[in-house]
Amino acid sequence: MASDMVIEPAEPDEYVEIPERGEVVAEDGGERLDALQPQVFLRGGLWSHSRDFTDPGAVSVAGLVVRAAPRLGSGLDAYGEARAQADSTGRGDVDLEEGWLRFTGGPARLIVGRQIVAWGRADRLNPTDVIGARDYTRLLASDDEQRRGALIAQVTYGAGPWTVSAFWLPEFRPNRFPVDRSRPGVVILDDQQVEDRSQFAARIDHTGGALDWSISYFEGRSRTREIALVPVPPALAIAAVTRSAASDFRSCTTTFAPLAARPRAMASPIPEPAPVT
Repeated sequence: MASDMVIEPAEPDEYVEIPERGEVVAEDGGERLDALQPQVFLRGGLWSHSRDFTDPGAVSVAGLVVRAAPRLGSGLDAYGEARAQADSTGRGDVDLEEGWLRFTGGPARLIVGRQIVAWGRADRLNPTDVIGARDYTRLLASDDEQRRGALIAQVTYGAGPWTVSAFWLPEFRPNRFPVDRSRPGVVILDDQQVEDRSQFAARIDHTGGALDWSISYFEGRSRTREIALVPVPPALAIAAVTRSAASDFRSCTTTFAPLAARPRAMASPIPEPAPVT
């Protein structure tokens, strides 16, 4: 159980034009996010336990959110959001969630920068939401706040009920999961630092009528890592032997490494796995 006391409005979900002021702002839970002035929000929470595999008891959380949505010119606006959070276990996290420029010309739109892209319309489980990543270790009351932004170039063209979008994703950011690193004889290596600038996605979306539907294609790396058994690195093997000699017993060290697979998915609930390269 958790009690999350948040002193901030909801996530901005729509940008609108204010005719009398000529500014692009964010609709933020019914409140307008001023386009000319950044906003700072403080938040705090108390949780019965953390989301990793330790049991430190109650965990307190404090955080800071900074948002800004300036209009830079005719047909050009921007949005930025940065977050910082720390808890009583000593874990801290600072991240630029979003920071992008948007160029709008008639029905066409180009967005470049770090952004959060969510596919699917279900409230929680969206099988086609394969572009975005999440951080499942965050102590936040809303699951939507687990999303991690990534560097994306997005081109969108809308005509009536139809919207066609193309995405280039030069930055790979994986899902973060709690990992139990306390088991004796088992070593979990840090995630691979993957650079893959060839990720691409496209989507055709139709809204209105009796049925809303979309067709999407994604070619890139799965945001959920695979776990592989790998040889023990020499430094870890030497450390294990040293500990064994000091304790006068033999130990066996098993090493696992998270790997980034590269599946292809076309509106598929479970992306088809591909060999690890």
